[in-house]
Amino acid sequence: MSSPRKTTPGPWRVEDCESTYPYEVVSGEAPCDDLVCADATQADAHLIAAAPDLYGALERVRPLVAASVSGTPDRSMLDVIDAALAKARGER
Repeated sequence: MSSPRKTTPGPWRVEDCESTYPYEVVSGEAPCDDLVCADATQADAHLIAAAPDLYGALERVRPLVAASVSGTPDRSMLDVIDAALAKARGER
């Protein structure tokens, strides 16, 4: 059984909040509203900002993948999805 998500609600985005950090990941509607992450490289900031969307996409495709591998011995893609979701929830 999976745990409920305890993250800052998305969407997240990369902003220049004119602080000491060049790339900051924030949430909320106002510019630089809620800081999620600071002092990330540009590539890491964009990956972090995409995390809520990626998590949601995996949650949505998981039942489709589970149905497609039902009764087959190859569950590797389902295992990858489950591992990623568990890692994001801090379970691994």
